[in-house]
Amino acid sequence: PKELMNLKVEELKEAKERLSSIDRFKNILSENSITNERYDNALAFMNLEYAQKAKSLGERTFSKVTSLNKSAYMLELNDDFPLNVKQFILFMSAKESLADMMGEIKEIPQYRTQTILVLCDSSEVQEQLYQERDKHEKLVLLEPKKLTQILLAVDGAKVLADVFAEQLALTQISPYKLGGGVEKSSMFFGRAEIVSHILGRENNNYVIIGSRQIGKSSLLKAIHREYEKAGEKSFYISLNAGNIVRGISNALGLKTKSLDELVSFMMQSKEQYIFLVDEADKFIKDEKETGYEILNSFRKLSEEGRCYFLLAGFWELYEHAVLDYQSPLKNFGETIELGALEHDACAEMIVEPLGQLGLSFEHADLVEEIIERTGRRANIIAIICNNIIKKIGKEKRIIDKVAVQNAIKEKNVYELFEAWRELTADQRANRLDRIVVYATVKKGEFSLSELISVLKSYDFEVDFADLERSLDRLKVSYILDVNDE
Repeated sequence: PKELMNLKVEELKEAKERLSSIDRFKNILSENSITNERYDNALAFMNLEYAQKAKSLGERTFSKVTSLNKSAYMLELNDDFPLNVKQFILFMSAKESLADMMGEIKEIPQYRTQTILVLCDSSEVQEQLYQERDKHEKLVLLEPKKLTQILLAVDGAKVLADVFAEQLALTQISPYKLGGGVEKSSMFFGRAEIVSHILGRENNNYVIIGSRQIGKSSLLKAIHREYEKAGEKSFYISLNAGNIVRGISNALGLKTKSLDELVSFMMQSKEQYIFLVDEADKFIKDEKETGYEILNSFRKLSEEGRCYFLLAGFWELYEHAVLDYQSPLKNFGETIELGALEHDACAEMIVEPLGQLGLSFEHADLVEEIIERTGRRANIIAIICNNIIKKIGKEKRIIDKVAVQNAIKEKNVYELFEAWRELTADQRANRLDRIVVYATVKKGEFSLSELISVLKSYDFEVDFADLERSLDRLKVSYILDVNDE
């Protein structure tokens, strides 16, 4: 039954006739999850005009098609496409050699910047060009059976991804995004409990707290995508500059720069808005210095059902939401502390994208080593996997222990682990954090009284409140874990 998917498109008509003559055609389609409509469309494909072929392949790969000329079409891939390829050019020709085609290909304005998938008018010529694929690194040449699979498979985009992974440089199409949060739902793993908790309830305010590299941005963007699917007026805003009023105004397309004008707009609007605010620490720090004017206004807007906020950040947010009982952030919304990524999600994040690139691990324990060495931090896992892709080479497809260890030892990984030395802008607090870690690193488990004893043995006197804050900071940073016992 599976051999049906390996036929040339021109052979599908005869296959249908022969299978029908022995009353096996319907069963074979069912066993391959092929609908009659898809099969009939595949039968007609080779006789279509180029514009119709482009449209058909666009539908099969969930792509938006734009004509560039009579022979070339830009296909913009869906956000869920598993590789780092946003679009590609489909070039079709009746010519029988790439040398003859290159003149037309070079006339395409986007020729030098885009991946070009070449499709011939016959499978015979397509097979011949496929055998020459290594001579033309900028071009992707379909093996005839892959065209059949794109046309017949349940997910033609996945087949196309396999083709790209086979022929393009892996570093060019690596699906791992380094920094800034994951944009594609296909690359977001885990956190299902938190996402369903937020989306499964009536709209509310949330304060999401987590250390650097733990996946706050990716979580916010995943929730934002789900809100958009549900038809909510949702906006993701990153506050690197700290000005939340300007950020929200820009997101809404407003020219206003004052809080009063923004609040007035919200009160008069018939819409209900949800703002997912990333990097909120500086905003909260500034709020304390100005008497929480903005936060109090936002709280009133939420109480009246005008808009809701998901604030994500680290230590400043934690201090005000958890430790400061006078802060209006204390009762602003539900606090969610983001810990390490779930173990199974880590494994999926490592194995699935690499597998899409045609890479696999020599031993399963190598995956476990990455999970353990990264502390289940999503961003660090992504960097290590990307390091593997950069070093693996085009021909090698098995990831061995040496490849994993070399990826972990790369400078970009070391620098991330070193970031724990400065968790806040307060250098005195950072110094205390380092002292606590160095004093306990060899102990494994320790109690508060044992920690105080160790510090005293080094003649180090510390304020108890400062020590508690340091332990809180190291816990939220996922450097120390708290044992309830």
